[in-house]
Amino acid sequence: MANVTPTNPAYQSALSGMSANLQQHGIDAVDAAHRAQAMLYGMVQRQAAMLAFIDIFWVLGVTFICLIPFMFVMKRMKPHKGAVMVE
Repeated sequence: MANVTPTNPAYQSALSGMSANLQQHGIDAVDAAHRAQAMLYGMVQRQAAMLAFIDIFWVLGVTFICLIPFMFVMKRMKPHKGAVMVE
């Protein structure tokens, strides 16, 4: 994500390719450039969201694995006999 800058040749190539494709479909040059930037921005946002999801998945997985030993340390609760108050 840090490499998506206006000075990056890959970014410039993708931007010009998308802009040219949009121009071939009848969109004027200025609007095509704006739409191409919006499309690239959307792609970067989707990739960032996916990477964040993967990171959170791993953090939660490690957290739950670390909590497994506490199951064996916890004291068992015996069920209460008698009436239970319910509101």
